[in-house]
Amino acid sequence: MIGAILKQLVNGLDGVPEELKGAFRKGKGNIGGRSLGLPDLLRILKPVLGLFERVFICIDALDELLAENRLGLIEELHWILQESPDVRLFLTGRPHVRAEVEKHLAEFSRSVIIRPTREDIIIYLKAMLEKDAEPDAMDKSLKEDIMRGLSGAVAEMYVGLATYIFRLITC
Repeated sequence: MIGAILKQLVNGLDGVPEELKGAFRKGKGNIGGRSLGLPDLLRILKPVLGLFERVFICIDALDELLAENRLGLIEELHWILQESPDVRLFLTGRPHVRAEVEKHLAEFSRSVIIRPTREDIIIYLKAMLEKDAEPDAMDKSLKEDIMRGLSGAVAEMYVGLATYIFRLITC
């Protein structure tokens, strides 16, 4: 994940910083060549972040990472925020990751809980039915049955169980 962030930042620059070129050359010089390790990536990341006035890092679905990988990423993000005060993070995840994020990023964080309403889900379902690749396969009655059954079940599930937490990390 840190490598992907670094790659996106470097792609936003006019030229590749010499430190980055040197680190990649060093990695390729090892037996069999290798990609940069996390310590190298973090060492390079700080000066690259400094080349920007402000950086926004957005990571969606934090909850989908394995717990051990998620914790490592959160710790790395904490380091980034400490070292680079102009970085802003926007993280999304389901409620069960909230405690982890708050524990490790409490000094930087503010939470906003966003829950879909039944009306939001109805609008979404209507839009999906309109995009149906085979619109003639369904008559009006079937569409109404789908809307009635799914909108209630999905609204209950999302509002009750799968509420997303949007994390906006500010410095």
